[in-house]
Amino acid sequence: MLIQIITTVAILSLINAGLALLLVLAEHLFANYGNCIISVNSEDELTVIGGMSLLSSLNSHKIFLPSACGGRGTCGYCKCQIMEGAGSVLPTETSLLTESEISDQFRIACQVKVKNDLSIKVPEELFNIKEFSTDVDSILDLTHDIKLVRLRLVDPDEINFTPGQYVQLISQPYEKIKESVSRAYSIASPGHQKGMIELMIRLVPDGIC
Repeated sequence: MLIQIITTVAILSLINAGLALLLVLAEHLFANYGNCIISVNSEDELTVIGGMSLLSSLNSHKIFLPSACGGRGTCGYCKCQIMEGAGSVLPTETSLLTESEISDQFRIACQVKVKNDLSIKVPEELFNIKEFSTDVDSILDLTHDIKLVRLRLVDPDEINFTPGQYVQLISQPYEKIKESVSRAYSIASPGHQKGMIELMIRLVPDGIC
């Protein structure tokens, strides 16, 4: 009897996994959302490629929402209000939003896929966030799993900051990671060092680097 129950559970689990895989493959192969329009604060309209996350779509237009987890849906920082077009709140968002936020139409941008036109609200202060290009100056081993990464600013070549302030580091696609990802890190360098920033980065299993 016990063997029959275990066998039945295993078969059902395999069926569910197979159906989930088929749904993912079907969306990947057949879903074509075309270009979508994102209306931002009822002022600007952005044309984006449908199928991307809202977070990535905004990043591509230099609108940077905070995101410590790089779009994995674990930090809950990339909240914004979606007034029209997003559909129902997803199960992956409910633990990151309060009932009040859900009532006020807040969503987790990295979890919302742009499938049609959207109307969103973004805090005005986020439009002041700047993007800097950098080169890796050096990488030093501090411990077996912590590295000191020194980044030399290229464009702009100086930054005003307070030590401990966070920056969003965007990694370009490479051999292991096929798409651009981002992480938030605290600046470890002294405030008078305008042309260089230092980050202490800890190696984690299955990390992006």
